[in-house]
Amino acid sequence: MKVLIAEDDRVSAMILRKMLERLGHEVTVAATGKQAWERLRRGYLPLVITDWMMPDMDGLELCRRVRALSGRPYTYVTLLTAKDQREDRLEGLGAGADDFLIKPLDPEELAARLKTAERILTMQADLRGLQQDLEQQNSQLADTMDYLRIANHRFGELFHGMPLPCFTYDAQGRIQEWNRAFETLFDLSAKQVLHRSIWETLDRDEAKEEIQDVVRRVFAGEAFAGMEGSYHRPDGRVIEVEWTTFPVRGPGGQVMGSICAAVDVTERKRNERELEAQMRLLAASQAELEIANARLREMVARDGLTGLFNHRAFHERSETEFGRARRYGSALSLILLDLDQFKAYNDTHGHLEGDEALRRVGALLLQNARSVDVLARYGGEEFAILLPQCGKGEALLTAERLRTAIETAEWPLRPVTASLGVSTLSAQGQDYRQLLREADDALYASKSQGRNTITHFDTLSPLADAA
Repeated sequence: MKVLIAEDDRVSAMILRKMLERLGHEVTVAATGKQAWERLRRGYLPLVITDWMMPDMDGLELCRRVRALSGRPYTYVTLLTAKDQREDRLEGLGAGADDFLIKPLDPEELAARLKTAERILTMQADLRGLQQDLEQQNSQLADTMDYLRIANHRFGELFHGMPLPCFTYDAQGRIQEWNRAFETLFDLSAKQVLHRSIWETLDRDEAKEEIQDVVRRVFAGEAFAGMEGSYHRPDGRVIEVEWTTFPVRGPGGQVMGSICAAVDVTERKRNERELEAQMRLLAASQAELEIANARLREMVARDGLTGLFNHRAFHERSETEFGRARRYGSALSLILLDLDQFKAYNDTHGHLEGDEALRRVGALLLQNARSVDVLARYGGEEFAILLPQCGKGEALLTAERLRTAIETAEWPLRPVTASLGVSTLSAQGQDYRQLLREADDALYASKSQGRNTITHFDTLSPLADAA
C-alpha cells in the first residue's frame, strides 16, 4: 500500500518510514504539511500518517483539506501525536482524522492499525464499486443508494432508513429493531413491537412452534428464504409477504444476531435485488462495528502516556497468568520498578519533561522485555512487569537488564535510575495478592538500600520482614 508520511522531525520520519517499509508498504515522506498537501493534490494516496504539530500547516488543517477533496477514492488519515486527552481526540476526529498513533510508536500497534486501515479502505473500494453498479438500476433505487453511500459504517442509520422492511431479533425470537419501512408496511410503530415475540407481533400464534423452530435453526447458522404468509393490518387490510431471515456473523464466524426482511409479493423481483445488495452491506457493517469495538477495548486497556497496560488491565492479565502457572505448575515472577526521586525530577524540570521521561522508560522496558511479558504503568512513576515461565534466576537477570537500560540511557536533563523489587511464585503457593506484596516489600528494601538496586523477596530475612 502507498503511504504518505507528513513529519517535520527527520529522525521520527526515518524511523516510521523504516517500520512501514519492513511491513511491505511503499512510502513517500513530506517534511511539512504544505509539501504533503501538494503531493496529495497531484494524485491519490490511500493512507496518510501525519504529525499533529508541523510548521506551515499542521496535521488538523491537512485532514480538513483531504476531506474537502472530491471525485477520488477515500484517503485514510492517521494523526501521529503525543496528545492523548479526550478533547484532543475529539478535535482530531472533528477535523476528519480516522485514527491516532501515540508517540513513541509501538511497531506492533502500528502494524495492527495498518491492517485496520487496509480493511476499511478495502470496504470503501467495495462500496464505491457497489455504488457504481447500483446507479445503473432504476430510479426507484437511487435515493436508497445515496443513503447507503453516505451512511457507510453507520449501521443503525442505514438499517432504520432502508426502504426494505427489516427487523432484527434475538435467540428467543424477541424483536430488537424494527425499521421505518416495517412501520409503514405493517402499520405498527417500533414502540409497539420492540421486545415482543415475532409470533405475537405478527398475529400468528397458530405458527408459534414453526417460527420458534426457524429461530433456533437461524441461530445455529441456517438461513431461510421464500417463506410466505399473510398478515392482517390494524386498518383491516390483509397483505401477503415473503420472508427472508438469516444470521449475522462476526469476524470469527460466530452468530451475533439475526435479521428478518419482508417484501410484498407483488413487487417481488425488485425487492429481491434490493435485498441481496443491502443485506450484504448490513452484515459487513455489523462485522466492522465489532472490529471497532474490539479496537476500543484494547485502547481502554492501555495507559495513554506510555502505551503499556494500565493498572486495571495489568491485574486482569496477571490473574490469568497466575492461574495458568498454578494449573500447569510453571514458573512465574513479578518485578515492581519505581523511578528514584522522580518527584524531585518533576519539581525541577516540570511535568511535561516528567511525562517525556515516563514515556522513555516505557519504551526502554518494551525494548528489553520479552514479547510474552506483561508490562504496565502501575501508577505514577511505578511500573510492573510480569514474567511468565520465569524463575528466580531468570527474573533477576531480567531485572538487571531493565535497571541497566534505564541507568545507561541518554537523559538530557539529569540521570534517571530505578529501584526494583522481585518476587517469584513458590511451590508452597502464594495467592496473587501475596506475590504483589512480596514484590512491593522487595522494592521497599531496594529503596532503603540506597536506590538504583535490585532486591528479591527471598533475600529478605524474617526479622526484617517483621520490622
